[in-house]
Amino acid sequence: MENLLIATILCMALDVATGVAGAVKAGALKSGKMREGLWHKAGFFGLIALAYLLEFAASVADLGISVPAVSAVCAFVILTEVVSIVENLCVLNPDIKDSPVGKTLASPGGEPGEKEE
Repeated sequence: MENLLIATILCMALDVATGVAGAVKAGALKSGKMREGLWHKAGFFGLIALAYLLEFAASVADLGISVPAVSAVCAFVILTEVVSIVENLCVLNPDIKDSPVGKTLASPGGEPGEKEE
């Protein structure tokens, strides 16, 4: 589980790094948008902490079953971050959007973070 947590943190860091790089390239680096992204990361850490608490409570209650909450939450966070990283990479290199990876993982809308109407 420790390796999964490390992978989750690394994905979150790579998302921040590629997001900042993409924003700099697009000339759209804004502190407000960065703050919002960091709050999202804080929410993910809160969700991971809650999953640890759930696993701890299940072990204390001696339910006789293992609750893989942390693994499930980390897998969700990693998948979310991978999609975001690919979207950021599409900003850095537009050719990625037309690649099989880009077509599968990048959002069909415009730039990362844009809301479709």
